Amino acid sequence: MEPSLSEKESLELISKMISSAKNNLQKGTGRIFLLWGYLIVAVSIVNLILLIMIPGEDRYLSYCIWCIMPMGLIYHYRLVKKINLEGGVKTYTEQVLDYVWIAFSISVFTIIISMIMASIPALHETESLFSVLEWIHWTFLIPVMLILYGFALFISGRAYRFIPMVTGSFVCWGMSFLIFLLIRSDYILEIQLIALIVSVLAGYIFPGHLLRLKETSHV
Repeated sequence: MEPSLSEKESLELISKMISSAKNNLQKGTGRIFLLWGYLIVAVSIVNLILLIMIPGEDRYLSYCIWCIMPMGLIYHYRLVKKINLEGGVKTYTEQVLDYVWIAFSISVFTIIISMIMASIPALHETESLFSVLEWIHWTFLIPVMLILYGFALFISGRAYRFIPMVTGSFVCWGMSFLIFLLIRSDYILEIQLIALIVSVLAGYIFPGHLLRLKETSHV
């Protein structure tokens, strides 16, 4: 029978697990955050510019730029593989947080696919293909994604005790709330993209650079 740990030993063990998780977070997560952060911001800016510049219903074609996002998965896979080789054995905390982000990714994928599937029958009922993009459920796509993103960031930030992640989660929730307040605005599409850019800057890019700084300085 294994000896039970005292309260002090238990606290020290938990502290070591958190410290180990924070070190592993610094070793690789910053690169992943920066990858997706800059990719999403770049695509959002191009989408926003085209949305403003292209006249009429043709401006909805600007959303086709998001089709390049799956390309990020190729580099993401290679990056995660490299990080796993460098990081060694994962702690229980890291494993749980991996599942949190997997659940986040599946949730976002499910929402997008569901909206696409729901829009297909309407293609035969509308006079214009682009009118499908004006459906109210598409308007809710970005704010709902930001709520989910804030949820994953908050849990990760609290578990790792990394305040920039927690701050980023509140920015995401705040931007989502702002979108809902302005949902009837004539410029809601532009507002959504700007809110997405601000959220990603606060939730991905800023924490990512801080993590990279900690990694390079061996903190």
